[in-house]
Amino acid sequence: GSGTDTFTTSMTTPQSQVLILENAKIPYSAKDAIIADIAGQILTKRLIDTVREEMGAVYSIYADGRLSRESLWTATLASQFPMKPEMKKEVLDFIHGQFKAMESDVTAEELNPIKEYLVKTYTENKEKNGSWLGSLMGFGINGVDTFNGNIDTVNSITVNDVMNFMKNVNGQDNYRVVVLDPAE
Repeated sequence: GSGTDTFTTSMTTPQSQVLILENAKIPYSAKDAIIADIAGQILTKRLIDTVREEMGAVYSIYADGRLSRESLWTATLASQFPMKPEMKKEVLDFIHGQFKAMESDVTAEELNPIKEYLVKTYTENKEKNGSWLGSLMGFGINGVDTFNGNIDTVNSITVNDVMNFMKNVNGQDNYRVVVLDPAE
């Protein structure tokens, strides 16, 4: 379910520690695994540009998008970061808005550099034993091949694919925020 859990503790350097976690049940596929990664990278860029650079609320921030072969909640989008406590509401509202905005507002300018990076990475990984081994182990878990054809899969992904993925994830209403604030 969705909600916010807030806790407090004494801190030498007062700052709010935040974990944002959104989970969804999505059948595992090679394409959706890549889309989850792309969604996390787009969200990371947006958070860096606004929460760090414009707001100045954090020193570092990122988001991670994953599709798991094994867990009950297969899709996960997460962000964890320390921040200025006095900016908590503004930052959390902005981030939640970005999760929702990605249902209808993902641009080719955001997507294309990520796709180029993934194609480069997957091409390089064809020469690495670890990539082959990881793919074989994954295939053994659920029979989904994420190695062969992964470059074609990346090239096939559109902004609509990312937006539909986000609609699916957000539509399952499992957006959880956990905050550890400094004690007064």
